[in-house]
Amino acid sequence: MRSLPPDSLDKIKYWVLVDPETITFPQASETERGLDLMIAACTFDKAGKPLQLFRDPIERKLNDHEYKTLLTQHFVPHNMVFAPGPDAAMIRVMVRDNSTGRLGSVNIPYPQPPTPMAVVGKAAAQPSSH
Repeated sequence: MRSLPPDSLDKIKYWVLVDPETITFPQASETERGLDLMIAACTFDKAGKPLQLFRDPIERKLNDHEYKTLLTQHFVPHNMVFAPGPDAAMIRVMVRDNSTGRLGSVNIPYPQPPTPMAVVGKAAAQPSSH
């Protein structure tokens, strides 16, 4: 899992990498395998109270080349973008293999980004070069 630069100031973006050894790829047809995951992120406040749940399903059929590529690169990549809200202090990212029900998760501390007023205040406090 890696944090990526966001596309907008109110959202965050993570690159979620799922180990293909931990999930199943059921045979979908003679030439395809299925990929059926639920990626979710839950935000929590400082007291540990859940705030929001964001879901991002992945349901695809993979041809033989795509399937072998995932196994060779040792991860299933997925970008997840969401707005964590003003009180978020921690994010739990979860992956569920819908074929088996198996779950995996990771907790990530969430530092609050500076508010626009704080950024303006810092810039104003610096001496000018004029």
